[in-house]
Amino acid sequence: IFIKKLGSVDTVGRETYSKEQILSLKIPVPPLPIQQKIVERLDAIKKAQELNDKQIELTEELFQSLLHRELDPKGKNWEVKKLGNVCEIARGGSPRPINKYLTKSLDGINWIKIGDVKEGEKYITSTAEKIKPEGISKTRLVQEGDLILSNSMSFGRPYILKISGAIHDGWLLLHINNANEILQDFLYYILCTTQIKIQFERFASGGVVKNLNSDLVRRVKIPLPPLETQKKIVEKLSAVQEYKKKLLDQKQKLQELFESVLNKSFKGELAA
Repeated sequence: IFIKKLGSVDTVGRETYSKEQILSLKIPVPPLPIQQKIVERLDAIKKAQELNDKQIELTEELFQSLLHRELDPKGKNWEVKKLGNVCEIARGGSPRPINKYLTKSLDGINWIKIGDVKEGEKYITSTAEKIKPEGISKTRLVQEGDLILSNSMSFGRPYILKISGAIHDGWLLLHINNANEILQDFLYYILCTTQIKIQFERFASGGVVKNLNSDLVRRVKIPLPPLETQKKIVEKLSAVQEYKKKLLDQKQKLQELFESVLNKSFKGELAA
């Protein structure tokens, strides 16, 4: 709050402060009893944050353990099929030059990019950019509920769409051929497993930047248990993910609370 007012920016964009600037900095110094109350409040929030972080860590460990245990086909006599026999796989497309098609208009089409979602998240819920409707013929439209897979840079990351939009050529659309054969959520979880990631790594082509194309992904083999077994596995994994989402929401709220208490404390806005 106080230091930012003094800083200058160096040639590479970093904020710098001289010794004189630091020594001349004025800070509020409330009476000692009030300082103690402020410290106690902030310490309490910090402890809650540490506990929340530990719960998130343990929940992720539980999820990974369940993912491996529930989806390991060894000794389970599950059918194995190639992805190309289970899904129709199509690559996205990019209108070029892309800057010509970007728009902020309300009638723009959601332009879905890997940067719109964090690694480990299941759903894509929003996009930072939109493209003009005239770009539709040069890309691939996707609908809410579709499953897409990154095929370049951070390749092999699956997501389920909570929005409609368009995908560029760094994505593959995986459309299930028969809903009575495989559940979409089961397919999502299967694509998250180490066994599938190893296949992606093996099949990926390219030098410095590896890529997955449609033909390579069609060759990937996945285990296919009975539909009822898929449902039970999805229920277990989804329950853990939902709990983790609640913890992540709590993490955000705790950080907002910490910053609010910090700011109000030094402005003298909190009651003693």
